[in-house]
Amino acid sequence: MSGTSNSGGGGNLVYTVVAAGAVPLVEYSPFRGTFSEIARRILTNWALTDVTKPKSYAYQGYVFHCVGDENGIIFMTLADESIGHTRPFIFLDDISKRFLGTYSTALKNPVTAQNPKNYEAFARVLKEQMEFFSANAQAGNQIEAVRAEVENVKQIMVTNIDKVLERGDRIELLVEQTEDLSSNSHQFKLKSERLKKAMCRRNLKWTIILAGGCAVVLIVVILAILFGTGILPPNN
Repeated sequence: MSGTSNSGGGGNLVYTVVAAGAVPLVEYSPFRGTFSEIARRILTNWALTDVTKPKSYAYQGYVFHCVGDENGIIFMTLADESIGHTRPFIFLDDISKRFLGTYSTALKNPVTAQNPKNYEAFARVLKEQMEFFSANAQAGNQIEAVRAEVENVKQIMVTNIDKVLERGDRIELLVEQTEDLSSNSHQFKLKSERLKKAMCRRNLKWTIILAGGCAVVLIVVILAILFGTGILPPNN
């Protein structure tokens, strides 16, 4: 599948995932799209190489930026290419320090190291930091600890992701705002409420009809019993 199909995410950090090798541990995106599938294919390929060397993969107007540590923990973010390279890598540096500082014990335990449930709470951190770095073009200047590392970004090799995807099996990168989902959800909710009210009115109508019918039958039965037992003498 060729061509570009994007309807959101311009100038933003679109998607972030933290993985142990090729195994995603926690991920977050305010958008929906095919980027998660593509990210997993990159992880599978990149996990077999030296992940301590930062790398970027360009694809259809977006760039997957990746960094990793000596233990094979990989941090990847997808950004619009217009955002450049410096901000995404400073973001990844910030995220890596937060993640490793929080989960160093869990990562050392072979039983819990690759269990995504242990890292679910970190999705909130990804959300907050992605919003911050997307909104602040000068965010890199606010993190003094990585200033010396920014120069390394200039030497990062940008690879065309087509070389990573096997046998030319291309995946169209779709990035759609969740506002569309919210709108559709709202419309569906309104339709559901209208249908529910209509069904309630219909059920009430039949309930009244059935109740009235039962009342008539009950009255007839009672009268028949009263006349049959002589309690109510028939009119002459």
